[in-house]
Amino acid sequence: MGRWRERGQSAVELALGLLVLLLVLMGCLDLGRAFSAWMSVGSASREGARYASTHPSSADLAGIKSRVRQRAASAGITLQDNQINVSGLGGAAGEPVTVTVSFPLPLVSGFLLGGHTVTVHASTVMAIVSGG
Repeated sequence: MGRWRERGQSAVELALGLLVLLLVLMGCLDLGRAFSAWMSVGSASREGARYASTHPSSADLAGIKSRVRQRAASAGITLQDNQINVSGLGGAAGEPVTVTVSFPLPLVSGFLLGGHTVTVHASTVMAIVSGG
């Protein structure tokens, strides 16, 4: 009878250990995905700010957002216009233009936490160049 108790105890320890390991692995996966999304969103905001610094007219807002969306799409991220904010357009040479991008990233472990998402933000400021 003692051997059966030891086997049962081992099964419970294995189940608890696997649960903890699974949670740690899912956390690592979410962290890696969040870092990758942050890098991609940052690259997209830099591309938009670079374009905005040479095309600072308010008429070029659609072109700026298009550049940001294209850069994000190359990394597998789909952005909507309301996730891209551009400020400082129409300024003189040397004034700053800012491009801010926000992306809601659904968590892999979200089903345990109730479907939560993490919003990844990136903002880039560049000076408007003359003769753009």
